[in-house]
Amino acid sequence: MPPEVLQFIDEYAEELVSGNAAYFVGAGISVDSHLPDWSGLIKPFTDYTFHK
Repeated sequence: MPPEVLQFIDEYAEELVSGNAAYFVGAGISVDSHLPDWSGLIKPFTDYTFHK
């Protein structure tokens, strides 16, 4: 792995630990984890909002 990538990983990890960064995970990770996809996540809100 290039040194600049390793440096980025180290610096980003430090920022995560200190609470100055966030994880960004693609939507596909939820499918394998048996969590709802985007549509499944917002469905309760849309049902409530549009079907009162």
